[in-house]
Amino acid sequence: PPPSLQERRRLQERLQQVGIVRFAQETGVDLESLSESDRRNPVRVLRAAERLAVARSRETASQQDSPTLPRWHAQRLKFSLLPTREWLFPRIRGRIEEMLALGWEEEGRRLMDDGVPEDAPAFRAIGYREIAALLSGNISREEAVAQIATQTWQYAKRQLTWLRKEPNLIVLPTSADASAHVETICGYIS
Repeated sequence: PPPSLQERRRLQERLQQVGIVRFAQETGVDLESLSESDRRNPVRVLRAAERLAVARSRETASQQDSPTLPRWHAQRLKFSLLPTREWLFPRIRGRIEEMLALGWEEEGRRLMDDGVPEDAPAFRAIGYREIAALLSGNISREEAVAQIATQTWQYAKRQLTWLRKEPNLIVLPTSADASAHVETICGYIS
């Protein structure tokens, strides 16, 4: 769970007061472990500090609840599906159409009617600027879908690139059915 609103505000104020580097030192955020762009992004550094604060509070609570529990270690196995473009792209377009059918335009309209500015974090998510442009009459529905699909595909490619670099990753074929995946995973566990 996220930190309390009071804790979040306290962290935000401190970040604004002292800047990213000092804030990271005070909160225990390891800037070197973040990507170059994230080190300069106050939102990312703040989120890292929030996660650390929540983890520390959980650790403290668990130590108070049961200080004698032994620690054990298990080998971690990482499995992934690495879909091909031919498999993924139609699903991206289908998901966009489904989201539109389920009221994405209405959600965008509510955000705009509520006065949420287009530079707000809500509009940074893939597709929301295109929905706003569609509602404003600046682009057609087809153009909006095409632009959202392109952005989603670009994001998916970045994720796949990151995933391929993941050490000790066990890749499962997207062509196999779920029972084949279960069989493969069980073979690693036993």
